[in-house]
Amino acid sequence: MVAGHFRQTLSIYCGGIDNLYRHHDYSIAILESVRPYPMARFWLHAEHLVVGGKKMSKSRGNILYTDDLIARGYSPAEIRFFLIDGHYRRRLSYSDRAMAASAGKLRHLRGLIRRITQEAAGAAPSAGGTAEGIQRGFRERMDDDLDVAGAIAAVAAELDSAGSRGASPPESAAALLGALRRIDGVLRVLF
Repeated sequence: MVAGHFRQTLSIYCGGIDNLYRHHDYSIAILESVRPYPMARFWLHAEHLVVGGKKMSKSRGNILYTDDLIARGYSPAEIRFFLIDGHYRRRLSYSDRAMAASAGKLRHLRGLIRRITQEAAGAAPSAGGTAEGIQRGFRERMDDDLDVAGAIAAVAAELDSAGSRGASPPESAAALLGALRRIDGVLRVLF
């Protein structure tokens, strides 16, 4: 149980929508009766992962394990990206096509980041510009009910726009790279 690992209030406690009643309310009642602080500031209840049109579950036999997806050639980061590139309140439908598209999207983003890394070439970051815009867009979408898909789309749009303008000065590229590292401190998939 999570109580043995955290000695302070969690920012977010996540679980499936089917755990909203009878499970999370029980967790709150037990944990908050024995701790001098709240369990979590926010409780998020995600919709289900759907495989073949049905909720993924052991009883249906439609479970996909990460080992299976890795054996199909996907990296753990690509699997994570597929799972987070949406909104937690909407069902996520798995298909081979959707997984491949998601992996391709992440590979594209990583390719843009590699180009920016080369442009930065160890330069000191400058202030302002695209770096501030990309962080602002990311923050605004994340602050809107944890709209991770919107946040990723905002990052991708800024990166595509920066790429269409041609090579960035090393100082601007270094600033953008720093902003992307801060964003990836949340996402954990870009680098």
